[in-house]
Amino acid sequence: MSDRQGGLEERLANIEERLERVMELLDSVDRASRGDPEARMMLLIALRALSLQRDALSVAKWVVETEKRLRMVGKADEISRAIIETLALRGPMNISELARALRELRGSASRRIIAKRLEELVDIGLVRLLGEGRGKVYAAKMDTNEQKK
Repeated sequence: MSDRQGGLEERLANIEERLERVMELLDSVDRASRGDPEARMMLLIALRALSLQRDALSVAKWVVETEKRLRMVGKADEISRAIIETLALRGPMNISELARALRELRGSASRRIIAKRLEELVDIGLVRLLGEGRGKVYAAKMDTNEQKK
């Protein structure tokens, strides 16, 4: 593992710890604000925002783990990483949607190369094929328990 990768994992773990502490504090505030509807509403807004941060943290951790897996199988090229990140952040897409998103991100993207990389990523268990034939849709396989070893 590179120093950069290890440092990133450490920072993500630190952020996760801090988010947990914030959740505990917000739970305390929740208990204290039972009789105040305005405080309760503000607390609910804060909890929703925190939930979004947790989701983003989960995606970031998954991308870091996926990067390691890509390197282990010799597929850690820029296109594969961009595909993984795009599917993780934007959700399921077909090849045309993915090509447009990658063009925004990288400036260029070949549908043929994207299709080839998607096949490889499906084979190694990082991406899931959701549709068949002309309606193929791909999604990041975020549940690590499902991934092929």
